[in-house]
Amino acid sequence: MKHMKILFTNPEYKNNPGIPQSIPFHLLNENWAYYIHHQSLEKLNSRGGMSLREIVVNMKRLDRIREAPKEEVDCLKFIMKFI
Repeated sequence: MKHMKILFTNPEYKNNPGIPQSIPFHLLNENWAYYIHHQSLEKLNSRGGMSLREIVVNMKRLDRIREAPKEEVDCLKFIMKFI
């Protein structure tokens, strides 16, 4: 199963065994990746992954990043519901 790498801004989250470092591709929407980033999920992953906010935007199919929670912890709480 393919996984999208998660880019963290909070250094406490990176390499923390209690925090997922990737998210399964099947939870993300390929069409939304093209709509927002003009790139495939595979391309985004090869470029380092997606931030927690970008993942929430994709999963909720939001039109703008500012519609996602600003705090990483809130994004992480949302994502953890699906992992």
